[in-house]
Amino acid sequence: MVRVSIGQDSHRFDFENSDKKLKLGGIFLEGTPLMGNSDADVVLHHIEPFPREVFAALPKLRGIVRYGIGLDTIDVDAATEHGVVVANFPTVTTKEVANHALALMLACTKKLLRLDRDIRSGIRKTSVAPMGSIYGETLGLIAFGNIPHQLVPLAQALGMYVIAYDPYL
Repeated sequence: MVRVSIGQDSHRFDFENSDKKLKLGGIFLEGTPLMGNSDADVVLHHIEPFPREVFAALPKLRGIVRYGIGLDTIDVDAATEHGVVVANFPTVTTKEVANHALALMLACTKKLLRLDRDIRSGIRKTSVAPMGSIYGETLGLIAFGNIPHQLVPLAQALGMYVIAYDPYL
């Protein structure tokens, strides 16, 4: 039986035909750096700081898997000194970040924040300038990594033209 802790949630998994004993620890939250996972073998990590002090408190730790881009929140030198393998999963959020970028673009184009603010304050007739159309507009992307690659088909589905510049391509 393996306990997987991610944030405040804990799940149990039973791996058939396995003699491996592996405990996965959760995310470290500020003020509660161990969250009851001091005997964790592997930690699933997101954005919270993972400083040198935490490694000393996790004597059984063998690995950290960061689900996100980069390792800037993990003290990699301390991990190396403690014999802890550090890995990341950089594409785990690319689709949702692209979705979020599109949502923000639509919110700006359709002036949703201004309209929401007016309606909440009791103004039923707003003086917002006409909303622009997104269809037929050109989306210019500076850089063309994983997230822009996911954003392009979303924008094209709305009838936008897409151009991109990336000096590394």
